[in-house]
Amino acid sequence: MHWTAMPIPPTWLPEALKIGIDLLEIGVATFVGAFLAFRYETRHRSKLAEAEQISGGQRALFALVSQINALENLNTQHLAPLRDDSGRDLKLLPIGIGHQVPACDVGSLMFLLQADAQLVASLLNGQQTVDALFHTIAERNRYHLEFQDRIASFERAGGQLPSELTAEMLEKITGKNIVRTLMHLTAIVFDGYEHAREKTNANFAALREALKRRFPSAKFLKFELIESGNAQRVGPTMISAGRPSEARGE
Repeated sequence: MHWTAMPIPPTWLPEALKIGIDLLEIGVATFVGAFLAFRYETRHRSKLAEAEQISGGQRALFALVSQINALENLNTQHLAPLRDDSGRDLKLLPIGIGHQVPACDVGSLMFLLQADAQLVASLLNGQQTVDALFHTIAERNRYHLEFQDRIASFERAGGQLPSELTAEMLEKITGKNIVRTLMHLTAIVFDGYEHAREKTNANFAALREALKRRFPSAKFLKFELIESGNAQRVGPTMISAGRPSEARGE
């Protein structure tokens, strides 16, 4: 038995070719549409992620400026007048922190870890230094209040303080633990301020530079530390009265 191929009628060719072309066009259009939708979604997510990273960087810069401001305020109002005073251990009164100093959220800057791991570590170390300083201040406040209470109890009991006090005499009245701990904590406060100030200023400059490199078209907070007599003020938040400095985003 022999099979003979049946020829395709010539009238079928244009219709079959048209169907094939239509199917191809549909396939290409579907692929292109899906590809473009994927590209759009990817770019949209990328922009959202970038916007969140920029926002995290800005928040960190604002927190660092607030810390610098609080440190300069601490120095101007409390530490500077007594820095070279031999009696500063007891003359430095309890220090009230009028507001919560914001922390630098290092966790929101993890996107810098791969390119600037040392900066992230430095920011964490700087935040820990600031936290340790204010914790020491709170601890010293507690000891100084106890010191004042014991002096007051001594006077209520009829004791009289001489015009010139010595550490030995105060130890007898208030206890060695109180006086010696006050001396120790006072030294830590003065040294801790210097370390915190140095690290916070350096971290602000380094973080801002890193953010500018990563996001060259974005504007980031910039501040100016201005000497004004014995006082210092930080833009955008002033430490002392005077001409406000302008905070600029660059």
